[in-house]
Amino acid sequence: MSNPSISATTAPRQRWEATAWLLIGALVGFAVGGVLGGVLGGPMGSLLIKSAEAGSSVVNGVKNGFILGGTIGLLTGIVWSSRARFNPQTQRKLKRFHSIKRGYWSFLILMVAFGVSLLGQFFV
Repeated sequence: MSNPSISATTAPRQRWEATAWLLIGALVGFAVGGVLGGVLGGPMGSLLIKSAEAGSSVVNGVKNGFILGGTIGLLTGIVWSSRARFNPQTQRKLKRFHSIKRGYWSFLILMVAFGVSLLGQFFV
């Protein structure tokens, strides 16, 4: 009945789906890795970094731990998300959301405003 030479392959992912998964994986990986690195970096900084200023070793440990943990988490999230796929029901819902232009453009405007507000922290 079944032909072993014919293998069941999945359809290639669309570009928007791959991009969405890469962004999700990168953001979640950076957040989780950064928090873990920051929490573990404080005690490690107080033990390993010697400074004349009181408390600066803990602050530097948290900062370095967040950066290192976030980078490792970012890379791990990208690798993990490169293999993830949306289920068919979620794909239908996302296509329907994209087809309703008013909601889609409102979402994009809100995301741009959120990004601008995050960039504003650099100037304050």
